[in-house]
Amino acid sequence: MSHVGRHFDLQLNGRPLRIVVVGQESGWARRPAFRRRVNMAQRSAAVLGGSGVDHRYYADAEHGPRNPHMRGTTSALRVIFGQGLGSDWHDEWIQPANGGPFHIFDGFALVNRLLCSASPVGSSQGRPTKTMLANCLEHFEATLRILEPTLIVLQGSLVAKSLETALPAVKWRGDHLYTTSYDGGEALVCTFSHPSAQRDKRWGDSLTAPYLNEVVVPTLRRATRLL
Repeated sequence: MSHVGRHFDLQLNGRPLRIVVVGQESGWARRPAFRRRVNMAQRSAAVLGGSGVDHRYYADAEHGPRNPHMRGTTSALRVIFGQGLGSDWHDEWIQPANGGPFHIFDGFALVNRLLCSASPVGSSQGRPTKTMLANCLEHFEATLRILEPTLIVLQGSLVAKSLETALPAVKWRGDHLYTTSYDGGEALVCTFSHPSAQRDKRWGDSLTAPYLNEVVVPTLRRATRLL
């Protein structure tokens, strides 16, 4: 299932800011309990607690590092929330106008295109079938209707390709940014490679990665201005 932060329904300068980051599927978990039937509470505990609060961008003496996927997601959220790139964990906390501070991972939804996964034994690299993509589409569309996102970040070319009908481009705002309409609302869509992609498309390992600084950052900054 999806992770939906407790502070998902936000406003930025009086305008709705509901961030949905879309990956392909959940990789093959090392813990048997996470191999099937993962509910929303378990998913949020893994994303917010496991990756966000209990890990760091880079490992330190007391905490392990996030994986490339969650490092890239960290950078994207920091830019959206106006924190800028960085690895300081204390800068990952947002102080809203009302209420106490919250971690950036508690202010977005992580939604997978697929609610199931098929990977070769010993690998977390997904190999979805056409049947999986077709059957999960109605669940993804229902998720959009419920969450009503205003900013959607697509991670991976296959994800973007498989959502061309569900998130059609109404108006392009740049090479990686367009406005879409879906059943229930309108949103800005950012289309990026997956943070753990190979070679020059990879942006989840280093804060100096060219793709991160030349594509992801300027696109997200433009998106927040257009909200």
